[in-house]
Amino acid sequence: LTVGTIDSLTVGTIENTLFGEERSNENFISLRFVRYSDEIINEKGVDRTKRLIIENDDDKLIMDYDIGLEIRRGKKIFILSLHKERPYRMTFGNSENPENFQFIRTRNIDKENNGKLWDNITLTEKENFVIDALKIIEPNVERIAFIEDIPGERTAVIKLNSNNNVLPLKSMGDGINRVLTIILALVNSDNGFLLLDEFENGLHYSVQEKLWEIIFILAQKLNVQVFATTHSEDCIAGFQKILNSSNAPLDGKLIRLDFKNGIIKQVEFNANELKIANEQDIETR
Repeated sequence: LTVGTIDSLTVGTIENTLFGEERSNENFISLRFVRYSDEIINEKGVDRTKRLIIENDDDKLIMDYDIGLEIRRGKKIFILSLHKERPYRMTFGNSENPENFQFIRTRNIDKENNGKLWDNITLTEKENFVIDALKIIEPNVERIAFIEDIPGERTAVIKLNSNNNVLPLKSMGDGINRVLTIILALVNSDNGFLLLDEFENGLHYSVQEKLWEIIFILAQKLNVQVFATTHSEDCIAGFQKILNSSNAPLDGKLIRLDFKNGIIKQVEFNANELKIANEQDIETR
């Protein structure tokens, strides 16, 4: 699933043919899963870690490797580790016009990183965006803060307008914590990209459509392109309803990847095609 407002962006699939000549195009971003290893490189007397992609079949026999997501923009490359339990912030481009990335894994809650993302938006209108999103799960949310409940560890707490007590957010279920992580990452991705693995994880089907609506609105307001993966029919149905609503502020599409005869092929559904598929109960996953 993709939604965004950056017109110059072309999305690459996992299909290897897309990692050829287009790599030199600065307006082309490509994504693929890779095996990589961390190597210590000494440059001018300074040791630094460099991630090396394992491409050759013989090299794949090496046991000491990790799985990552390779992100290419033109000739610039970033390898995102999928073994760390935290969202990420990356920057492509020059310092005057950076493009930010955030990545959210399936297992999504990183209390300390969420605290840092909250600090980035403190005393800005983005605080209200986060609170409005949390109201999808708990309509009585009034305020949110991060406190150090044990030395060196900060956690989210909220104030409800129906309760004078401050409550730990972790006590209110996975859904509201998932929403917090998604929206914090989104509002920290101005003029960039949000990568979201398994959108529906921890979310009841009844809240997914409303969350998609907020994501569409914020993606347009903050100029963020969102890439989300899912295996959920409910998630796709919610995406389709918002995409085809009369007040949908921007475009989106569903890209299904089919594996046939050893080759990954993409099948794209635009808004109207996705609506027809849902109405006719056609499999789109």
